[in-house]
Amino acid sequence: MKRSAILCLTIVFVLFITTIAFASIDDDLAKIKSAYESGNIDEFKKAIFALYDDHIGKGKTKLVETPVVESGKHWSGNGEMNTEPFTISSTPWKLKWNNKGDRLSVWLCNPETGKPIEEIMDTMDKGTGESYVYRKGTFYLHILAIGAWEIEIEE
Repeated sequence: MKRSAILCLTIVFVLFITTIAFASIDDDLAKIKSAYESGNIDEFKKAIFALYDDHIGKGKTKLVETPVVESGKHWSGNGEMNTEPFTISSTPWKLKWNNKGDRLSVWLCNPETGKPIEEIMDTMDKGTGESYVYRKGTFYLHILAIGAWEIEIEE
C-alpha cells in the first residue's frame, strides 16, 4: 500500500512538472508568434533566444546574435583599399560595383589570416554590375583598382 501511494505521488508530481514546462513553452511560442505577426523583428529575436536559452540550451549553450552587415554598406575610393571586416549571416548576398577607372578587381578575404578566399569580380570595363556571393562569415574586401570605384553590399 505504501509503495502504491509513493508511486502515485511520484506520477502526479511528474505530470505536474511536465504541465508547467509545457505551459512555459506555450507562453514562449505565443510570444514568438505575436512578434512575428506584428513584424517586430527585435521582439521576435528576443523571444526566439529566450525559448532556446530556457528550454533547448538549458544554460549549456547561449545563442549570440552575430552582427550583420547592413544592406547598403558602401565604400568608394581611387586605387587599392581594404575595407573593415564585416559579417554576413545569409546567402546569397550581392556585391554591386561601379568602375569609373581602367580596372576594378574585388577579392573576398579572411580577416584572421589576411588571405584571399575568392575573387568576386574583375573588370577592365567602365560601368556598373553586380556579383552574387554564396558564403557566410566574417570577411573584408581587398579592392584593386586603377581609377575611381564604388562598392555596395546588399544582404
